[in-house]
Amino acid sequence: MSMNDYVHITMFRKFSFSYHNCTIDSDTMKSEKLVKLFAYLLSHYQRTVPSNELIEMLWYLDDVDNPIGALKNLIYRLRALLKKEFGFTDFIITGKGSYAINLAYHLRIDTVEFEKYEKYLRDSSKPEYFEKFLNEYTGKYLVEIKEDHNTLSKRVYYHSLYMDKVVEYAKLLEDKQDYEKMETIAKRAIEIDN
Repeated sequence: MSMNDYVHITMFRKFSFSYHNCTIDSDTMKSEKLVKLFAYLLSHYQRTVPSNELIEMLWYLDDVDNPIGALKNLIYRLRALLKKEFGFTDFIITGKGSYAINLAYHLRIDTVEFEKYEKYLRDSSKPEYFEKFLNEYTGKYLVEIKEDHNTLSKRVYYHSLYMDKVVEYAKLLEDKQDYEKMETIAKRAIEIDN
């Protein structure tokens, strides 16, 4: 399967969802709640997410008269967008009081790749693992989502993990006296941090 057949999702720096030559992002979606819902479903793509969990995540600070209706409306808007932009009619599956991402689609999610290489680095300090790990992180997690505790916690977690690995890789490069590469990763980390 070629990488062209994958749905590419980025959550670092700015949310985007791409398939073949078409992309939607937080600007296209024009709704923080819609981005939040889609990002949450994609982050939990390997399981079915109960409606009450989605409602709690979306409106935990708000008093909504009909949260089930509001959720159904958001799901409808998301499905309509996916159908219009990509022709996807079955990307989000409805279950009994739940929603899930259709696993027939092949996903490539930057946060999943980032976590995968972080796990590899626990067992091995291979430079190629560091390179792949560091290249996945293109900026802070879901910056378009404001005032959400879970998103902010993940943002801090991912950023801290990234900075720790930058330091770890820099030390490895220093031991190898590869100062040019060390300078390159340090400059990139500073650019991303600003």
